Parts: sequence; structure tokens; C-alpha cells
Amino acid sequence: MLIKKRDKSGVASIPLVLGLLILIISVGLFISSISLSDSLATSNQDKSNLALEYAQIGAKEALVKIARQPCNSCSNSFQIETVTGGCSGGIAGCITVDYAPLTAPTSSEIVITSEGHIYDISRTVQVNAILDNYGKIASYTWQ
Repeated sequence: MLIKKRDKSGVASIPLVLGLLILIISVGLFISSISLSDSLATSNQDKSNLALEYAQIGAKEALVKIARQPCNSCSNSFQIETVTGGCSGGIAGCITVDYAPLTAPTSSEIVITSEGHIYDISRTVQVNAILDNYGKIASYTWQ
């Protein structure tokens, strides 16, 4: 009877190959998770910038309304939808604007508060408009 010897060369390389494969997969997952977190942060920053831009647009619209109808005791509240149905439901894109005299019933200063909303992110801009004796805007400051 002849007994054949089995060739065992290369058996030691199997754990080495498996170790390298696990290392490569781990590095790939780490890089993917960093890339995903950067992408999410960039997306939130873009939404925040857009919400601030919406708030500025709302404040400018209120200034235009005050300029068209000069008065010392104007007050108003309105919404602007930036997308269809933006002010209802999930607030996909909405601007909420309120303005009124600083002290009721009349004042030479009107405070405009404008909020821009993008889903769960909102930004607020406040504008203080100083009116002259005729109710026209003499000056304004942004905050």
C-alpha cells in the first residue's frame, strides 16, 4: 500500500488572505461612513442657507409692502409659499412674516420679523424700519 503525502503548502496563507480582506473591507466601510456624514452635513448647511435666504426675501417683501402703503401704525402678517403647499404639512418651503409698530398704537419704528422654513430648519431675520412723519421708510437696519 502506498500512502500519498498531501501537499500542505499554502495553508498558512489562508489566514493572511482573510486578514487582509477584513482589513480592506474595514477601511472601505470607514471611508464610506465619513463620506456619508460629510454629505449629510453639507445637505443641512445648504438647507440652512436656503432658509436664511427665504427669511431675507420675506423681510424685503414686507419693506416693499410698507413702502407702497405708507403709514405709522401698519401691522400685518402673511406667508409666502416657496413651493406649492410649502406652508402646510411638512413645511417644505415657507416664509412667515409679521410686522407691527414697536409700541402700539403708533410709533415711528416698525419691527419686521421674517422666518424662512425648510423642513425642520428655520432661520429668522429682524428688520427695524424707521418711518418719517408721513409714514414712509426713512431708514432700516437688519439684524
